[in-house]
Amino acid sequence: MKDVNFKKIFMALLYVAFFSLFSSQTTARAQGIPAFNGLYLIDGQVELTGVEINITVDALNKSSVTASYSMKNTTKETQLLTLGTPVTDLKVDGYTSEFVFFPEDPSKRKSYKYNSVIVNGSKVNPSIEEVSVDFDNWKNFNIAMTLKPGETAMAKVSYSTENKHENLGQVLFDMDMHHLRTWSKEPENIQINVGFNARSIQMYNFDNYFSIEPTEISPEYGYYWKQSGRDAFKEIRFSYYFVDEVIERELKAIKSNQINKMISSFNNGEYQEAIDAGNSYISSSKDEKDQSKVYLVMADAYMQSKKFDRALVVYDLIETDMSNFGTLEKKITEKILVNKIEAYRGLKEYEAMYDLIDYQVNYGNSNVYLDNWLTAQLELIPENQLEKLRESRKEPSSVEKVVRKFMQGDFYTYLFIGLVLVILIIVIVIRIRKKKRRDRFFY
Repeated sequence: MKDVNFKKIFMALLYVAFFSLFSSQTTARAQGIPAFNGLYLIDGQVELTGVEINITVDALNKSSVTASYSMKNTTKETQLLTLGTPVTDLKVDGYTSEFVFFPEDPSKRKSYKYNSVIVNGSKVNPSIEEVSVDFDNWKNFNIAMTLKPGETAMAKVSYSTENKHENLGQVLFDMDMHHLRTWSKEPENIQINVGFNARSIQMYNFDNYFSIEPTEISPEYGYYWKQSGRDAFKEIRFSYYFVDEVIERELKAIKSNQINKMISSFNNGEYQEAIDAGNSYISSSKDEKDQSKVYLVMADAYMQSKKFDRALVVYDLIETDMSNFGTLEKKITEKILVNKIEAYRGLKEYEAMYDLIDYQVNYGNSNVYLDNWLTAQLELIPENQLEKLRESRKEPSSVEKVVRKFMQGDFYTYLFIGLVLVILIIVIVIRIRKKKRRDRFFY
């Protein structure tokens, strides 16, 4: 058998790993950024004085973007600028660009709108400095105006973009801010605002992970970042979920008349009809995954009908196997938690309501909106009952634990330990006395 050359094998594996990493990075770069692709300074030299990026998550498959880049020509020469946004695999609609001049005399302010031009990447990629790019195409607009020394201006782009889906129901926002390096080595006053369409907002749709924690999380459902210096180049990454929309989409894909009847009845506020249609499907179906999703809609219908006791029974049934929801399991768990708390409050079962909230607050891993809601729900429990619940759930001290065990009759262990200690003390005392008597005898 020939000797194995481990050095060559190691080098080959290292080469493959490096090539795979490089390929994955290039692919990721070519696919672009889901909600914001960035406005690059392709040609020209200006100072970036501020950036404001506004993103609105409109729906499961769509977000809107508006970005403004403020600049000043600090050179002694007139600048002719070329700006551009890379074209990616994600569909972009309604792309518009505008350039606004801000002369010293406000009455002479000028605004120009431009149509974008698709330019082959081979003509643009080599022109970009500070950042390595490899895009097939760019959506460019050439500023056919000159920016004279000392003049200030603002470039603004707006468009709608297709969302990027990481997992079922999960929209991933991955904003690579490295494009700012083409403008400035130390950018200042970078502001990013993310809002959400109010029609689709549910507190369990939010995630609790951010690559960079927001500077502020708005109580009105929104994130805000303010960055400057080298921190402005850091990637901002977070997720948002469309739980109810995806469940409905998954159910519609089954193509069942009974399910379609259930969904349409629920959406029309005909909750008993939705429940009946769901029961009809359950009785004829053997697919547990589909049944779990049907039960979820039925439980929601019971909640809307204020039949809280029945809703709780169905939620308990669903929770026997949450794996049926795949990657949405955590979000569905949070949805059920919210509805269970509301059901217990509706039934005035405050002890069960308190225990659910207390456990989630102390041991759960909720997003800030769900945490705030849970805290607010505690205040809805009548004050006298809330105090009793808090007192009864308070962790007892060591002395209190011993006293409680004695009161409950569980004192045998302590009695045995006490007797052993008494016997030991007696033995020690007797030995000491005997020793003293011997000492007196010899003297």
